[in-house]
Amino acid sequence: MATVTVCANGCGGGETPLPVDGPPEALVPTDADRVVRATVAPAGDEGTGAYGYDESVPAGAEITVSFKEIAAQRSEVGVYASGLDPGHDYAADLHVRPCTPEAPTPVPAEDDDPDSPGSGSPNPAYRHNGEKVWFSLSADAEGDAHATNTLGWRIDPQDVASLVVHSGAGGRDQAGTGAFLACVDIPR
Repeated sequence: MATVTVCANGCGGGETPLPVDGPPEALVPTDADRVVRATVAPAGDEGTGAYGYDESVPAGAEITVSFKEIAAQRSEVGVYASGLDPGHDYAADLHVRPCTPEAPTPVPAEDDDPDSPGSGSPNPAYRHNGEKVWFSLSADAEGDAHATNTLGWRIDPQDVASLVVHSGAGGRDQAGTGAFLACVDIPR
């Protein structure tokens, strides 16, 4: 899987973990431009579009991703989840390739280099350099979590193929470095 290689934080964006007050689904903006909802299937189930690779994101967990243009050339992306492992911290980021039924093996500096699809590139021009859309999610006692990322640019949801949930507390320098726990396809 390759990471979206566009500027999130260095260009006026910022990720905001939010406390969950009520079910995460109720927090999805009603005026969002695009909303993708998915129920996580067990690892190995093909064709579902939402895969769990670890018990901390169990089958049946609900994950919603919303995209909203908030001003000219600015967007907000939100992640809303329920049914996660209570008290667990997660990192999540957007990817340009779709999910697979089995967890992929991460490679250093995942990229969009057409000369090395899926293998990473030593060429720094193709590395994400920390400029990706990421989220920090902390599941509450009920397993609910929510975070938004306000971008200083307009994201086109058609350029995104999936949201990957990783282990770890997340953050600009950590998202994508932990194990793959789940993946949700964002149909184009």
